[in-house]
Amino acid sequence: MPDIKEQLEFYFSDANMSKNRFIIDKMEENNGWLPVEILLTFNKLKSMECTPSHIKNAVLLSNLLELNPEGTCIRRIIPFQRINSDDRTIYIEPLPCNVTHEDLHEYFKPLKVAFAAVPKQESGKVRGYGFIEFNDPDTMEQGISLWKENRDNEGHKLHIWSQRNKEYKELLHLMKEIKKCDRNNKHESKLGWSQPKGTICQVLDITPNIVYSDLKQFIQKYGQVAFLDYFNGRPFAFVRFKNVQEMLNATDKINKLEEKPFRKLAKLHPLEEYQYRKNVTPREKRDEPQSLKSISKEENEHLVFESEDEMAFEQVEGTLKRKPASYNKVSKFMKKEK
Repeated sequence: MPDIKEQLEFYFSDANMSKNRFIIDKMEENNGWLPVEILLTFNKLKSMECTPSHIKNAVLLSNLLELNPEGTCIRRIIPFQRINSDDRTIYIEPLPCNVTHEDLHEYFKPLKVAFAAVPKQESGKVRGYGFIEFNDPDTMEQGISLWKENRDNEGHKLHIWSQRNKEYKELLHLMKEIKKCDRNNKHESKLGWSQPKGTICQVLDITPNIVYSDLKQFIQKYGQVAFLDYFNGRPFAFVRFKNVQEMLNATDKINKLEEKPFRKLAKLHPLEEYQYRKNVTPREKRDEPQSLKSISKEENEHLVFESEDEMAFEQVEGTLKRKPASYNKVSKFMKKEK
């Protein structure tokens, strides 16, 4: 019974209701009440083999919930009011593909997590990051300390979501401005691209746990980066530098380093660069550079990608398939028992 009561209180909590549109909609349809028959369709209560009697008895033990006179519906005693929880939410990336929100709840259990989520793709695969919401900012700070104390969590970075969300909004605004500039630039020569040619490199064999911001910051130290095409957990990336000289400086300096978060920075062959650009910029599909049409078959060798690097080869052939992230290091608490 305590488990059912705890689960019901979670369903009606501020943290869950602020994100669960289904419950809000059903309550609006029933004058602020949620029918017991709908609760019985929830997977968690199904797994507890819950009955209407179990739910009614659990509500009677709760100080947060109440039943209607007929005993057929439930609601909060204190009505729900939407609040901003960004300043007490942390964001973790990257996460191994076998992590669930139950794992995050269990790890932070001493601090009483208000809400945890591990977003998934339509295919059911996790996206490689998660959110944990606490009851207040002070508890969130304790959660950050708890995470950092465990050395097994090195490489899985924490961010306060209010700060990270601001970064994402700024990036979204920047991307919109880039697209706007691209649409306005209609009078360019059809013999080339809007950006200088010969400025794109591929980053090979990236360390599994490195995140986008850290990878860009590392490369930026050796050459001015115009754009980085990378998804957390992917073993390769493409980086476009501001100009050819920046690209040459970066490749020369980085490839001489003994310690770096990837194996090699390799310049694309002109035909590879054209094939890559053709897949990321619709306008460039129409405007094939005449200079590349004259490249002979002998010149059109795969100069950058190693033969065993099939994933990278598929990329330059134009498939641009998104491969699932791979992780060599998994936190102990996240490992599933087989």
